[in-house]
Amino acid sequence: MTLRLVLLDLDDTLVDHRGAVADGITAHLAARGHLDASADGERDRAVALWVALEEEHYHRYLSGELDYQGQRRARVRGFLSAWGSADAADLADSLAEDDAATDAWFGGYLAGYEASWCALPGAVEALDEIARRHPGVRFGVVTNGERSQQEPKIAAAGLTARLSP
Repeated sequence: MTLRLVLLDLDDTLVDHRGAVADGITAHLAARGHLDASADGERDRAVALWVALEEEHYHRYLSGELDYQGQRRARVRGFLSAWGSADAADLADSLAEDDAATDAWFGGYLAGYEASWCALPGAVEALDEIARRHPGVRFGVVTNGERSQQEPKIAAAGLTARLSP
């Protein structure tokens, strides 16, 4: 059997999206004083809440209910409202009508998320092994993510040279 093309999902197939999300939100919350990493289960609670809101609002974006920036803002506002600390609640109130400040808050998370981009363990090796067994095979990515974010993610994970244009 000759393989000519292999299509793969990007997030959590080739790139550790879940790990980057967890690292990004916990680093951002800790830097802002909203997370006590020593508190039992607080990190896991923060990640679970952020991921649930990511799912909810990204689907609203995909359905056309929100634009891309709108789903980010909804995620921040929902998180801060639900987080439960007094300072987070106060911040949520102040961000309710302030898109620029909400975007800046999301930008802090995004910086940590992007800094944590990496290939999943074994992903690069799997691509290389498929290429070794099937000379000339091409690899492509199928994703529902924005191209402007996915291409830098592919590069940060060291996958650019392995994927076909």
